Amino acid sequence: MKTKWLVSSVVLLCVLCVNAQECETLEHPLSITFSGFVQKTLPGKFSVSPTKQVTFSQGNLMYQPSDCVWAFHENQYDCIGSAGGNIIKGDYNRSISTEWIDLFAFGTSGYNAGQAKYQPWIATGDDADYKHSGHDGTYDFNEGGSCYGWYSDHAEPTLDISKTESDWGWHNRIVNGGNAVHTWRLLNNEEWSYLLGGRTGAANKKSFAKIDEIRGLVLLPDAFVFPDSYPESSWKVECSSFEDESKINVFTLAQWADMESKGAVFLPCAGGFADKYPTSFTENRNGSYWSSIYFNVDYYTCSCYGGSERCVKDHNSNGVSCLKFGVSTVVGITNFASLSAARSVRVVKDCE
Repeated sequence: MKTKWLVSSVVLLCVLCVNAQECETLEHPLSITFSGFVQKTLPGKFSVSPTKQVTFSQGNLMYQPSDCVWAFHENQYDCIGSAGGNIIKGDYNRSISTEWIDLFAFGTSGYNAGQAKYQPWIATGDDADYKHSGHDGTYDFNEGGSCYGWYSDHAEPTLDISKTESDWGWHNRIVNGGNAVHTWRLLNNEEWSYLLGGRTGAANKKSFAKIDEIRGLVLLPDAFVFPDSYPESSWKVECSSFEDESKINVFTLAQWADMESKGAVFLPCAGGFADKYPTSFTENRNGSYWSSIYFNVDYYTCSCYGGSERCVKDHNSNGVSCLKFGVSTVVGITNFASLSAARSVRVVKDCE
């Protein structure tokens, strides 16, 4: 598994040094000067709606708890997987760790928006800890105008954290991403869907790939010219399985550098985990990336009594939309994914 260990090569010069517990008392993390972090700008522009384009960050987001430092991985294919801070057990141990974390539970930007757990190092395995208070469920019934009992299955998003303080990229200063707040943001589920399937030529602008043995998903920008080292005739469109490598794109590091220089984006199969004491990871097999959309929906069973409708709450469902893909997972958006599962964060910047 390709990993990038920055701790040994990076010197952090804090304006004011604090420990991890004090980070959460700050309105925004402190501004930090740095050396050793590589900062890149990816040139590709991607349509996420008929009227909006974005550029992607240079890599997945990561966090170092002991110094409250947020950074992007140096390369798009870098990820930590079952190593570093991702595998440290216990919230306190993770909070004082000098190791890097790059898998996070939902909305753990470090800002308290009413959820029980909001610190980036917290991974409890309990969805209730990450529910945002004040965003109650909704229900829809009797859509056809008839008075008959039926079961509601109409879910509307109850919260979008993009460009809020719960958004990792919006709330935090990312040292090799401009080192300023309110710069980066999450995509919502509709934007992910439009990028994957709604923009012009979308079907031919995504595919599974391997870069130096790292599996992941390649996204081509709206306008793309293939480099000489990997001509268009070599491009394969495969978004259902990694198993047959003759059907996916396999890049050397040099070939990928040329693809990246033309604007291509790579989302690595960085894996994830779903329990408080992680024992199993799926790195290099599955990718799971947060969107900004949170659902908290009450479902009702409705019946007709004397010509009027009577509805009784049946159950509640909550979860988040996320992008998933992998060895046995077709590329797509999943709604009502677990809030407490640790997933990757890849943020974007709106084009002017």
